[in-house]
Amino acid sequence: METKHQAKSAGTTPFGSFRWHNIAQFTGAINDNIFKFTAIYAILAVRPQANPEEITGIVGVAFALPFLMFLIPAGILGDIFSKKLLLRLTKTVELLALVFAFVSVEMANPILLYGAVFLLSTQSAFFAPIKYGILPEIVQTEALARANGAIQATTYLAIIAGTILAPSLSFLFANDYSRSVLVCLLLSLVGTLSAWKVEPLTETVKRETSLEIRKTPTLRAALDCIIQNKLLGFSILALAVFSLFGSYLQLNLIPFGLDQLKFPSAEAATLLFLVVALGLGIGALLAGQLCRQKIDIGLPLPAAAGMSLFGILLPLLPATPVGISQAIGFCFFMGIAGGVFLVPLETLLQVLPPPHLRASVIACSNFLSWIAILLGATLTMFFASLLDWKAHQGILAISSFCFLLVAACLSSPFWLIRCLASFYLHLLPAKFLSPATRNSLQILTFSTNVSSINDIALDPLPWPIPTLLKISLNRINKR
Repeated sequence: METKHQAKSAGTTPFGSFRWHNIAQFTGAINDNIFKFTAIYAILAVRPQANPEEITGIVGVAFALPFLMFLIPAGILGDIFSKKLLLRLTKTVELLALVFAFVSVEMANPILLYGAVFLLSTQSAFFAPIKYGILPEIVQTEALARANGAIQATTYLAIIAGTILAPSLSFLFANDYSRSVLVCLLLSLVGTLSAWKVEPLTETVKRETSLEIRKTPTLRAALDCIIQNKLLGFSILALAVFSLFGSYLQLNLIPFGLDQLKFPSAEAATLLFLVVALGLGIGALLAGQLCRQKIDIGLPLPAAAGMSLFGILLPLLPATPVGISQAIGFCFFMGIAGGVFLVPLETLLQVLPPPHLRASVIACSNFLSWIAILLGATLTMFFASLLDWKAHQGILAISSFCFLLVAACLSSPFWLIRCLASFYLHLLPAKFLSPATRNSLQILTFSTNVSSINDIALDPLPWPIPTLLKISLNRINKR
């Protein structure tokens, strides 16, 4: 009976479990965005004389603070207890938090509304390490990159939907914000029921036979793991830089649209943000397909180069119909590049750490990313107040900084080889590659170790890529 149950768990459950998990995280992400805006609307309705920027700032702090306070403990808990259990528990807490949010709106109490934002964000902070940490337990390894692509795509779809739905629901319900929260409650109920459908491939992955797995995970152990694995450390730093870039762009796209492109209103300038989010979702799906059954570590740097180049070009556009059209296109392709950048790195965070430290490492990465998000907000204030820069000047500076980082990384043979190999595999027609060459390039693209030049088979291919590849390998072999 046990063997039959295990076979069923390994055979029919995984893909269904992933779909249920994706629904659970999607409903949570869309609720975060709907309620954050709804809380702002409700507080402004109670305090019409208040400064809107002040209200928005306090809500933003109430939303960000739990991630800085609770991400690390949440990651450690995710490695101690069953991720399936924590997934169900956190989604149930989300439902209860929204009940409290409903009461807060009904009472029209700003303090309670700030508390509701804090409580819902706390739930999200405890859910965050589980959201990605459970994927290797419910998805086969060869499908992990595609699963990450789908998760990223639906997350950005939730951001777009939440951004649009929040004002739309307020308009539909004639500013009866409690009914907007009821919609969130309905979505949360769907997400909670979905979470209870998620089953891992094996009963409890981290309770397997190894004595090492029985050790209680600590922050020190997670940090040691990150420091010892250079590729893991690079991935975490790269994701933090992406968060800095994304945070600054998000805060400055609307001012850029108003000042540089002369959009008629802030609502119209929001289109730029929505286009970026749409591109991110499409790029994430594309990256999942490009990675196929393995993690293509040659994708992130070219994607980062494209993302920063579009960021450099964006501030140079004029306030003309053609310039606005180009800006929308640049934002869209910037988003696609961002999605391609994210998926391989997020997947590495799930593959490289040992199972008993996976959630803790993901929590450390998320924590650093939130620090970077706050840094983006700080730079926005610094550039505006002390340097008297406009939004387009700051975007140009941040994009140029990211491009220089990409150039510095490409000077490393480790990354140059992988970018070139990825270029061959994805862009060069198959007829130009012999089976031996394709196999060697796949080793270079998907392996975290550097292969000897004697193990690489290369047919004569158009200059200069083979020459650069051999030079890079020779430099490594001489070390």
